[in-house]
Order: sequence, then C-alpha cells, then structure tokens
Amino acid sequence: MPSPSANENRRIVLLHHTISPTNPDQAGRSDHFDLMVEPNDSSDLWTWACEQNPFESSNQNRQTSVQRLPDHRRVYLDYEGFVSKDQGHVRQVASGFYQGQLNSDALSLKVKLTPADNQSLISGSVELSRSEGTAWKIIFHSTTGQ
Repeated sequence: MPSPSANENRRIVLLHHTISPTNPDQAGRSDHFDLMVEPNDSSDLWTWACEQNPFESSNQNRQTSVQRLPDHRRVYLDYEGFVSKDQGHVRQVASGFYQGQLNSDALSLKVKLTPADNQSLISGSVELSRSEGTAWKIIFHSTTGQ
C-alpha cells in the first residue's frame, strides 16, 4: 500500500462513536473514539478504536492500548451522524492534518488538529505501534504552547 512522503499533509480525524443499544451485534462494546488517518489519495482510512481520547491533556505522554479496525470509507473525514446497520452515531471531536510515515507496523506523525468545540489548536506527535494482531499502542506528545 503506498504511503505519503514525510512532507505531504494528509488528513486525520477523531470521532466519538456512540454504540447503538438496540443492535445485538454491538453487545459488549462500549462507546469509544475512532482515530482515522488518510494513508494516500485514494485508499480508505486507517482506523483505530481508542477507549479514551488520546489528545486529552490527561492522556498526553501516556501510552494506551488501541484496537486496529478495518479501514473505513473516506466519507468519515467529514461525516457526523448515524452509522449504517444500526451501529450507532459518530460525532467529530477534532480534525486536521498530519505529516509523517505510515507502514503496517508503526506510524510516526506530526499532527495539527482543531477541536470541534473550537478550543485551542492541538499540535504534537503521535506514535502508533503494533503490539500483536489488531492490538496497538498509542502515545501523544503535545507541542501546543511550547
């Protein structure tokens, strides 16, 4: 799969995914955040489910576990609303751009995100690394205010 060069700006989005309580296929799942990155000009979005918002100040500089999900359609870069097949609802938490390299086992990204509530710009570096199978680790280091 082609990946962008380190100098290209690609889009990134963080969505809050509220799980549908009426869908039996969603039983046992809880609300979470979906981190989606644009890998190149035509591919679907690489996606991870995060139990917590990795960009919140309480989670900065702290490694947490995330789950790699199947790639998602590019429409989610701008979409808010109900998810097909009664899978719940998504709301954009932050969106922006990143620079960096992607590969199938690790990502190192410099990000600039604007929160949906128009609070201060979020900037810093995101490190994602595969643990085993679909299990990954994420850590965000903020450079905002530095």
